[in-house]
Amino acid sequence: MPQGSRLIVLVAFLAWYVFVGIVAFVVYARDKRAARRGHRRFPEAKLRRLELIGGAFGAVLAQRLLRHKTSKPGFRALTLLIAAVHGAIACGVAWWAFSA
Repeated sequence: MPQGSRLIVLVAFLAWYVFVGIVAFVVYARDKRAARRGHRRFPEAKLRRLELIGGAFGAVLAQRLLRHKTSKPGFRALTLLIAAVHGAIACGVAWWAFSA
């Protein structure tokens, strides 16, 4: 595959992570707001799916900034693990994009 095409794939890949990360952050913020107000919450399975499809970085940021889901160490640890896996995948895609 030509180098220019690889860079397009990398940019598209990173754009996906940014988009899904923003969506995950917003969903976490809405869940935190619902928790404070005693309203219906997002199921943890939905939050997990967002992390798995690429929103783990947004989820970690939301947990940190909004102090959401911090009382559940197991939930937070799995979120960090998913983010680490996605980080490794992103590094692999970047390596592929810049290799000859």
